[in-house]
This record gives sequence, C-alpha cells and structure tokens, in this order.
Amino acid sequence: MLRNFSACALLTLLIATGCDYHDAGLDAEMTAERARLLMKAEPTGAVSVLDLRESISGATQDVVIVGRVGGSKPVFSAQHASFFLVDPAALPEHQHAEGCGDNCPYCSKGADDNAVAMVHCVDNRGEAVPVAADRLFGMAEGQTAVIHGRAHLDESGNLIVLADGVYIRR
Repeated sequence: MLRNFSACALLTLLIATGCDYHDAGLDAEMTAERARLLMKAEPTGAVSVLDLRESISGATQDVVIVGRVGGSKPVFSAQHASFFLVDPAALPEHQHAEGCGDNCPYCSKGADDNAVAMVHCVDNRGEAVPVAADRLFGMAEGQTAVIHGRAHLDESGNLIVLADGVYIRR
C-alpha cells in the first residue's frame, strides 16, 4: 500500500513540476534548451517545404514551415538537434514500420531533394544544440512538426532551416 502511495505521489510531483518522460537522461542545460525550443502552441501561417522552396529568395528569411520528420536516411543526427523534414505531399500513402529499411522503395530512395529541408535547432548564440533531436524532443520519424526559424538555400541548393521553435503535432 505504501509503495503504491509513493509511486502516485512521485507521479503527481512530476506532473506538477512539468517534468515528463523526455527529461530522463538530459542534463539541466539540455532540459532548459528543450523548454526554450519546444513550443506549447502551434504557430500559424505555416507553409510546406515545397511551397517555401518556391518562394524563398536569396536572403535568409523568417519562416514557419510544416512537414513530416523524415525524407532522408538517417533522419536524425546523433551529435546535434538536427533532422530532415519532408513535404507532406511527398510522403507515400502507406505507413512505414519501425526500421522499414532497404526493402521499402520509399525508404531506400528517400524523398525528392526538393521536398526535403534540413532543420538545425540552434541555441541563443546560433550554435547547434549538442543532443539528438529525437532524444531532445521525444520525436519520431513520421510525426508532423511545425518549425519556426530562419531559412535559406545553401550553396548546393539545400533548404536549411535554423530553428528557434519546434511544435510537434501529437
């Protein structure tokens, strides 16, 4: 009985302090970065990856972009909070299983390069956050994300988004 009460009290304390299961294993600095980057409400005015690519000029511009996590393998960087975001229209009709892999025509090829953006979550100094985005945000391939930040095309024509806000549709 006491063990059940203790477990309930701990769960209540965690909920009351705003902690969730994603805090496990993150140091205080990374927990603060997640709190700063993870938006509680979805920003308005989001455009798709393809629409942004069509409208982007040569200069870096403020954007709100929506897409699904994925589009290239590997989806997540192991060293930084960086990931690929693919235009929702570029995704296949079927759902992918965990580790779909090389037997899946979509997964083995990836999406058309024009339908993919590389998202780099940055700190207040504009530097990459040094923890994997899937670990930092608890995100997974296939989830829809809305990103706020600054976008540009690099010298190779890749769409790069320096994110200062991430909203994950659940």
